[in-house]
Amino acid sequence: MKRARKNTFGIKFKISLMTLISVVVMMFTLNTMSTSFIRKSTSQSMGIAALQIAEMIANQLDAEELRALSGTTGLEDTPEYANVASKMASLLKCTDATYAYSLWTDGENLYYGVDSQDPSAQEWSRMGDPFEDTVYEDMKELFEKGVGYSEGVIYSYGDEELITSMAPVIDANGN
Repeated sequence: MKRARKNTFGIKFKISLMTLISVVVMMFTLNTMSTSFIRKSTSQSMGIAALQIAEMIANQLDAEELRALSGTTGLEDTPEYANVASKMASLLKCTDATYAYSLWTDGENLYYGVDSQDPSAQEWSRMGDPFEDTVYEDMKELFEKGVGYSEGVIYSYGDEELITSMAPVIDANGN
């Protein structure tokens, strides 16, 4: 005669275990989804704030001064360049922005204009150096329609986190 084997785990325990596993899986899934949502929302909010800072800086710059320096190279030692670079550097101190520089285009490529960084800084760019962080097509609206641009993506560089935002410098005629 066979002896019936005693079941050490009752049905209540088995149901409770399955429920616990389901809850843990759901919590993990919700945590992952909420973290992703928070990260995306934070990036978007910071992108908007960065664009506002870029617009504030752009609104304080003289479009005619920048226009006179655009499309040329070798003007880094002129008083005009020093004036614009100094204004940019002063405006940076009033914001949380890290870098400020102007760009110009020939309709196909992007080039650095005035850079607010000290010329001895590693990040400093000379006038006319190709701007290779993005292509003209990605910034076409900025140059052709005067629409600000922010990637809304947080980039980490060592201890720094950066968001790229750009705003047009508009003259008195709206150009």
